Amino acid sequence: MTPSLQPKEFLTEFILEQASKQPVEHRILLYRALSVELRDRALQMKCTALADDLEAIEARHQQLLLDFRAPRQSASAGLRTRRAG
Repeated sequence: MTPSLQPKEFLTEFILEQASKQPVEHRILLYRALSVELRDRALQMKCTALADDLEAIEARHQQLLLDFRAPRQSASAGLRTRRAG
């Protein structure tokens, strides 16, 4: 631990440095947990905003995946219907 940092500051810095190496779901949780523990209001808001952004990106990714799969699934259903008929 750096002598100039208090234990809480050291942990905060460590979390912020290591968060980017974590899967998105873990990063969201880390940023939200950190925002609750921080005393600096501006930093709290930045952590919360980053967690919100990551959640929005993840939701858009999931929607893109569903949109990509939808035409394929309806085409497969059409093939099954034609084969059955």
